[in-house]
Amino acid sequence: GARPGQGKEKLLSYIEHIQAKVASIEESGDPLPEEQVQKVVASVVGSIKSLCSCAPAGVRGSIKDALDAAGCLEGAGPSPTAGLAELGEGMKAVAAIMGAHAEESPSSPGAEEHEPAPTVPEPGDETKTLVDVVKRLWEIEEPHRMVPGKDIELNMQRRSDLHDLGSVSDHASQPLFSKVDKSKFSKLDMAFLALLDNYVRETSKREVVTSEEKQEMERFVNLLAASPHMQYIHKVLVKWDLAPAKFHAFMAQVYEAWFTNYYGQSSSGFEHVFVGEEKRNKETHKPEIIGLHNWLQFYREEQRGLINYLGYTHQGPADGCMISVTFDWEDDKAVKPVSTFLVGTSIAFDFALATLVFFGGKDGDKPWISIGGDDRGTPLF
Repeated sequence: GARPGQGKEKLLSYIEHIQAKVASIEESGDPLPEEQVQKVVASVVGSIKSLCSCAPAGVRGSIKDALDAAGCLEGAGPSPTAGLAELGEGMKAVAAIMGAHAEESPSSPGAEEHEPAPTVPEPGDETKTLVDVVKRLWEIEEPHRMVPGKDIELNMQRRSDLHDLGSVSDHASQPLFSKVDKSKFSKLDMAFLALLDNYVRETSKREVVTSEEKQEMERFVNLLAASPHMQYIHKVLVKWDLAPAKFHAFMAQVYEAWFTNYYGQSSSGFEHVFVGEEKRNKETHKPEIIGLHNWLQFYREEQRGLINYLGYTHQGPADGCMISVTFDWEDDKAVKPVSTFLVGTSIAFDFALATLVFFGGKDGDKPWISIGGDDRGTPLF
């Protein structure tokens, strides 16, 4: 049950647990099959890497070297010769490294203290419901979002036909975005855009995170931490007893929740929601688009000539800019029948909204919210 981002105490506790298991197996005199040993080694090494994901690059490098020296690594995976003895030695070395490492590092995402700005409102009666908190968050967003009709212009064209997805017609001969004032992009928006080319779209392919990509993620999260949006939802979640009181500890949880890879290291919450993915339908074996609920990514892919806008399924009011669209993506013509996103909002708002629902929502609870005068509203999953 190892989880990344839990700090030195969690890591050392996990290592102690593994060492006890290894000793127990060795003392039993009943060795595990070689194939099972390799699975154990791979699983433990993967968990160690995840637990250390927020440590400084130097510490991560020392841990990798220690595991390599113990014979637990060979390239990107466990060595065929690694056994439980090698694993035990590796755990001792990692424990020694972490024993000399401070609990929190300034280079870790969210580890720097960010004192809430004076303009961040204290939560009030709105915390009685998630819907009212979202409305307050929308008020905080007002000076940060781009203005429809001024900074952004949409060419909605015609409503798409969803009766037969196998033969969706193109009801939009022109792109969705006819104008975007890119001079309005903030440093945080630019840091977000820098992340979008770090991912492999196919869910069947393993993600490999480079040191440069890691730095881009850390920069994005640290800029995000300075936003009034994240500082406000932290105050709300603390009031609900759903977040640690220390802001840097909360941001470490945010980093873990969004950027930890799962499904065989092929996906993450960030990739699904903000980037979009492609999977194969088990019955038809045809590609399907999942996720992608962010206007900046849609605009970027449209500018690159990769997204073909096919029409809209819902057009919200001009001041709210919540729309649902149909599109296909790149040359395989995989269709996304309905993708709903806000247009013109800052990435700080979109990220804070999704984070709020992730931490503050209840299982099976999909509250309907209204943003910017959209009476129809939309469910938050």
